Amino acid sequence: MGDWGGRGDWNGGHLIAASFGGVGKRYNLAPMRGRQINQGLMKRVEDRARACLEGDGSVADYRVRLHYPDDKSVTPDSIHMTMAPKVSGVARRVSVTLPNEVLSGSEVETWETRIAKAFQAARCGGVSSGRR
Repeated sequence: MGDWGGRGDWNGGHLIAASFGGVGKRYNLAPMRGRQINQGLMKRVEDRARACLEGDGSVADYRVRLHYPDDKSVTPDSIHMTMAPKVSGVARRVSVTLPNEVLSGSEVETWETRIAKAFQAARCGGVSSGRR
């Protein structure tokens, strides 16, 4: 799956994480940039969503949509995730669209901050936005 993206750092990334019940079947996988997107920014989103589940929180309506640059491409150029975390009985919406491309170090940091702010605005999770 990862090699569908061509040469370079590609993984077959889960659209819905295995830890959320996502399966390892092709319909739940897409080529994603490995370290930066799949193991980096997607993991940040999943960690934050997981943190919503702690305590009295829940996540409903977790959706992932892929955008393709044209009708022939098998590699998405962006990944759009929406979810509706409910914390202390109050439902909020979180929406994040990640690029599926090689990013500079400062671009990765900017995206990490955007992800953190999106979840903070929903009062969801306490995961650090810093690098691991």
